[in-house]
Amino acid sequence: MEEFHAVPPGHPKWIWNHPTAAAAKFAEKHPKFLLEQFNWPFNESELSENITDWPTEWLQRK
Repeated sequence: MEEFHAVPPGHPKWIWNHPTAAAAKFAEKHPKFLLEQFNWPFNESELSENITDWPTEWLQRK
């Protein structure tokens, strides 16, 4: 979201107020969590990666 802070209907706060920053801040304050994509427990699809707008925001409990 930080990339879209200056375009309509963006908002200046999006430079620092977005899911990536929130996940990083949470992981920093909570050492029992990692910012890391988890392994899929089950997958019958042809996908090998998640489809998401936020690929670096996976919080995983250690």
